[in-house]
Amino acid sequence: MTKIINNQREFEEFCNSEDNTITSIQFDFDINDDHLKTIANSPNCYNLQHLDLSGHLLVKDEGIKYLSTSKYILKLESLDLSGTSITDKGLAIIANAQNFINLKDLELYTGPAITDEGIKALQTRAISKIS
Repeated sequence: MTKIINNQREFEEFCNSEDNTITSIQFDFDINDDHLKTIANSPNCYNLQHLDLSGHLLVKDEGIKYLSTSKYILKLESLDLSGTSITDKGLAIIANAQNFINLKDLELYTGPAITDEGIKALQTRAISKIS
């Protein structure tokens, strides 16, 4: 089931609910690393397979670190980071994250903060699609 979260109130309701049937999340309001920390600590994300963070400039490497160490986000297959502020450091976090073992699809906007070095770090993963 896909969950589109439109505002802070809906975000808080989602985080406080006991609905762990969500497999896909998209945010239609501005989020940052603190939101990702909350998501990473939410049992509701146990079945999360697709996470769309595209267009959220306040999502940075620290937010990826929270997701990568989550005890709940273990089934993630698709992650859209296009239009975020992720750098090579964030890509290295993804490359080394044990709980991203199922990640197959990674969407990136390769701006100046992402270099060939960051892309090379991802080659250690079995990601079938990096775009």
